[in-house]
Amino acid sequence: YLASIIRRTGAAEVEPLTQATIFTLFGDQFDPYEEHMLLVLFQLVLREEFNACTSLGTFMRGNTAFTRMLSKYMGRTFGVKFLKSTYSPILTELFAQTNLNLDITPITIYRALHPEANAAKPLSANEQIEKERERHQRISSEIYTSQQQEQEQELPQPSAVLSDATLEAREDVKAVLEHRTALIEQWTGRFLQALFDKLELIPYGVRWICKQIYTLSRKRASDIETYPLVGGVLFLRFVLPSLLQAYEKELVESKPKPEAVENLKLITKIIMSLSNAVLYKGSALQRM
Repeated sequence: YLASIIRRTGAAEVEPLTQATIFTLFGDQFDPYEEHMLLVLFQLVLREEFNACTSLGTFMRGNTAFTRMLSKYMGRTFGVKFLKSTYSPILTELFAQTNLNLDITPITIYRALHPEANAAKPLSANEQIEKERERHQRISSEIYTSQQQEQEQELPQPSAVLSDATLEAREDVKAVLEHRTALIEQWTGRFLQALFDKLELIPYGVRWICKQIYTLSRKRASDIETYPLVGGVLFLRFVLPSLLQAYEKELVESKPKPEAVENLKLITKIIMSLSNAVLYKGSALQRM
């Protein structure tokens, strides 16, 4: 009965029902009986969700009462304690890297390398046409030497008129992109490996829910289609929310600087994409 109510709850009743179920009916997370009953409830809802969904791609993607309950369940004390023991050292190290910058947006890198380009007034389309016409006139004049042409080409252009493709072709921008991309891969790998090393220590309830999703989805899909569903629960509902609130969840002792938070956000975006079986490279990675 409760499982049916959860699936049919409207948006206005989601939060009250979540609070009543997770923190009142089954609020004692250290009571084995209540924990068992809550997991059985999740199992029943999962079965109904799978039977009702027409495409696995839409499974548990909305902000429903059930997904809210899962998020609340994953954020309880036992989960946070595991994440703290797993990620506290690497988060502390990441936030201590005061000079670390993982931004791989070409225009941002170009502006940092050429501050003088930032001061240049962005040109409108008509102004660009007029400037190009004047340049051709100077080229045709006798006083415009080949040396002056070379000097003009070397001058930093206003960043507003440069495309990503043009910026990526520049050797200085390309070198920074390659260096930062390698750093992103290293840090992302470390965050993933930290979890892989402690898979057997992940709280039982989290592992049990992932197993239920895998078992149900394998009846309708291949492993390739199933893994993103499991990864979505493990990372989207359990790991990443706490990482993004590392200070608030007390995973680290000191509040990180905004630059460090931006680095972490990029890493978590990549982890989320990988858990959805999406591999980002080049311009797709930069847009993240």
